[in-house]
Amino acid sequence: MGGITQRGKMIIEVETTPEGTIIQRNFFVRPDGTKSDYVGIAQMRIEGNRLLWAGEAVEDPNTAEEIRNHSFEGIITDDQIYIVELYEAVGKDRTIERRRNTTHYYFLSDKEAVMTGSVYVNDELLVFASTRLRRVR
Repeated sequence: MGGITQRGKMIIEVETTPEGTIIQRNFFVRPDGTKSDYVGIAQMRIEGNRLLWAGEAVEDPNTAEEIRNHSFEGIITDDQIYIVELYEAVGKDRTIERRRNTTHYYFLSDKEAVMTGSVYVNDELLVFASTRLRRVR
C-alpha cells in the first residue's frame, strides 16, 4: 500500500438550524495556511443516541458526482460519536465507485476531542486521518 502523508490542521465548523438540523463543515488547512479545495459537509439530526442524515444525498458538492444508495448512521455515547457513511459515486463517465467513510470522535473533555477518520474507495484505503480537536469560539 502506497500513499502520501499530509500534515496540517482541521477546522470543523458546526451550526444548528432552527429545525434542529446539525450542519458540519470540515476544512483541511496546510502548514502554509492555505485551505484545501475539498470541504466535507454533513447534514445530520439526532434521534435518541443515533445520528442520522438529514435530507437526501443525491450529489457530491465537491465533485458534482451523482450519489446513489446513500446510508449514514452514527452512534452517540456519553463521550464518543462513531459515524459510518456508505454510498456509490457515479462518475461523469458512468463508472461507479463504492465509498465508505468512517469518523470517530472521542471527547476528552467538553473542550477537547480526538478524531480519527478513514475513506475507502472500492474497498481500498484512500485516506486515514487523526487529529486532536479543541473548541474555539
